[in-house]
Amino acid sequence: MSLSPGFGVQYLVWLTPWIVSLGLGATGIFFLTSGLFLFLVYN
Repeated sequence: MSLSPGFGVQYLVWLTPWIVSLGLGATGIFFLTSGLFLFLVYN
């Protein structure tokens, strides 16, 4: 991914299993920030 010319928003889902294992706080922060990022990309 670091060598690709752009960032595909579909790559955000790859982090979900590991974020969930970090606990409720980290999961909430990840979902809020990634949701905001997706909103800004598509709006």
